[in-house]
Amino acid sequence: MWSRISSRDRPRLLALGAVVLGLHVAGWGAVWLLAGPQYPMLLGLAGLAYSFGLRHAFDADHIAAIDNTTRRLMRDDARPLGVG
Repeated sequence: MWSRISSRDRPRLLALGAVVLGLHVAGWGAVWLLAGPQYPMLLGLAGLAYSFGLRHAFDADHIAAIDNTTRRLMRDDARPLGVG
């Protein structure tokens, strides 16, 4: 699949992935450093909220919106790299 991505889009895709990964690490780091020592029960609630957020991200309405946006951008000869 990596070979199907143009060499122009690869750095953008890697940067997007790095930003998303960095936000996840920063968020969980803040939970562990700020709430973990004083309120260890909040770690379980943070995990539950995170899993609910992941489940919500894969709802049918979100997938349909991403699909519609991707199809429209491709029809308009745009690069739908960060959609979704």
